[in-house]
Amino acid sequence: MDKRGRYRVELIRLGVLIIVFAAALIGGNALLHSGHGAKAASKGSGGGPITVTDADAKAMALVAKGAMDKAGAHYGGNWTGATVGDIRLYANELDPKRLQASGNEKTYVLSVSADTGEEFSVERESSGHYDYTCRLTGVGGCPTNGIWK
Repeated sequence: MDKRGRYRVELIRLGVLIIVFAAALIGGNALLHSGHGAKAASKGSGGGPITVTDADAKAMALVAKGAMDKAGAHYGGNWTGATVGDIRLYANELDPKRLQASGNEKTYVLSVSADTGEEFSVERESSGHYDYTCRLTGVGGCPTNGIWK
């Protein structure tokens, strides 16, 4: 095989790898954010409602943070009147019944509730720093200092 032939084979190989990676990424995100991950799959197709653990709620809070940041960027860095609806514009896979959100010109607070009764919050300060707190310190997924990330 000449240089051109090897080059084409390598390009095809690279293309296949990119397609496989993209499919895995999209499929993985769909599973993560739809709430139908390993726990749901283990229940079988006839399983009951999906349980949201503390770890699930933390992951949802991080997704919600990203969505809220996108919403703020869209509105020129202003979160005044921010709502769960703003989060769902960018992360519609999140359950709105588990979310709370509010904001003002330079800050916002959002929280996600788990079935354990825990609530995981992300607060954006005007400096751009984020605080990650939880209510039930020392219980379940909430460390004793109340800071989960």
